[in-house]
Amino acid sequence: MRRTLVVGVLVLAVACAVEPTAQADPRGGGIVGTGTTDSGTFAINAIQLKNTRFSGTSSFQIRIGDVAGDVQYVAISGSGGCFSGAVTSSTISGIGPGQAYTVQVRDLTSVNPGPPSDQLQLAFGGIPNGCDIGIISPSGVTTGDIAVSTNVRPGK
Repeated sequence: MRRTLVVGVLVLAVACAVEPTAQADPRGGGIVGTGTTDSGTFAINAIQLKNTRFSGTSSFQIRIGDVAGDVQYVAISGSGGCFSGAVTSSTISGIGPGQAYTVQVRDLTSVNPGPPSDQLQLAFGGIPNGCDIGIISPSGVTTGDIAVSTNVRPGK
């Protein structure tokens, strides 16, 4: 049974479009950012190196607890991206170390500064080394920023 935790309830029509299955970009890339949503705070640093190796960490402090994880896969398509990995620590009941998680993002402020805000979705379950871009019920970033880039040093 796949348990999914959607971080927030904001749904924007632009974020509901489902994109094809994401492939790792051969040029490398990354998803980085910090900020807050209506459900809590986040810090993400997911990097794909040019040799299709992945590194990074993420952490979330949300209403039901705190969770952190490693990064085992990153995929980018335009202003959308996803990364997945395994939970390394958690205070959330039923979510423990080793469990897979996926984060999907849409970097809307790099394309069109101002509203709508960047989008973020956290889900538990699945596999730690793959993900699909296709946010269904994201949370809007209220402060901070998420940068999605095909440059191995996002934001530069």
